[in-house]
Amino acid sequence: MPKFIRIFLEYYKARKKHILLILFSFVVGAILFASVFSYVDYEKLSKIISQFKWWKFLIFIAISTLSFFLTTLRWSLVIKTQGFKVKFFHLLQYRLAGFGFSYLTPVAEIGGAPFRAYLLKREGIPFDKGFLNVIIDNFLEVFTQAILVSLGLLVFIYHFGFSKKIEWTFIFVIILFLVFMVWILQHLRRGHLVFSPLFKTLKMKNVYHKLSKIERPFIDFFGHNRKVFAKTIFLTIINFMLSILEAGTLIYLMGFRLGLLNIFFAKIILNISTLFPVPAGLGISEWMQAAFFSQTIAGNSAGLIFSILTKAKCLFFAFLGIAIFFYWWHKKVRWDKYFINYIRQKIHV
Repeated sequence: MPKFIRIFLEYYKARKKHILLILFSFVVGAILFASVFSYVDYEKLSKIISQFKWWKFLIFIAISTLSFFLTTLRWSLVIKTQGFKVKFFHLLQYRLAGFGFSYLTPVAEIGGAPFRAYLLKREGIPFDKGFLNVIIDNFLEVFTQAILVSLGLLVFIYHFGFSKKIEWTFIFVIILFLVFMVWILQHLRRGHLVFSPLFKTLKMKNVYHKLSKIERPFIDFFGHNRKVFAKTIFLTIINFMLSILEAGTLIYLMGFRLGLLNIFFAKIILNISTLFPVPAGLGISEWMQAAFFSQTIAGNSAGLIFSILTKAKCLFFAFLGIAIFFYWWHKKVRWDKYFINYIRQKIHV
């Protein structure tokens, strides 16, 4: 039996509870996905499907491909700060491989990190260094998108006019969250530890030392690479704007004109649906989009199709990424001790 299969069997055997939780989340998502069909109009559903030709999906895929180029460029900037240089086309493949594994796990943005770090080994980057720059890249994505989504929620709450009590509660929480994010950013840029000092105050020295070791690389990046940091944030914002264009293009190709604000909300809902611990946001995205689109001229059927087509696009890139990963494995890239040790450490967590 190949070594990597033995390692993964060892991993799965030791973490049955985690595997069962993933399966449970998938079953819940599948039930939600099936149930949404009872909420939509089948006649409108079939009409939208019949009008959406295959070449329209290719246009959608082409725009999405640009997003991978932008995020790969951002990742390359992070890698360069560590003194490494990797061919852009190789990084693009590694990013796709990481996306493939992360999209199909309940933990978006994190699930593919060890696979991306592993592939960087063939570029001469130690696994721990590679894993670190992947985490920094993911942090930049999550950090920026969290702020943009929060701002979007403020607009959403104002636009749809909830009761004053609900409005002010949401506004207070979102503003508090934004202040907290800015506070984190300022601490990192000034070279200050963020969370570990709390544990030092509580006299939890072991936790303090472990957490401070995790925070130090982030401080080094944000504090000593300010120009690169500014560029990465700019690229993340551009990528977010591209994703809105992507959503708008898909809605247009489906035959609807919803306006920029509704397109923006549809994109925000897509982002929020990925926060739920369900593989590929299965069922969550479909219900949320159907409910949102029901408040527009397009109707809930359009929301369901919008979500399904978006998921189909993501699955296309996910399976492409997994195929790329196993292509590099077939090229005799060894399952070295760093990757194996990472998995074995997880077994004992």
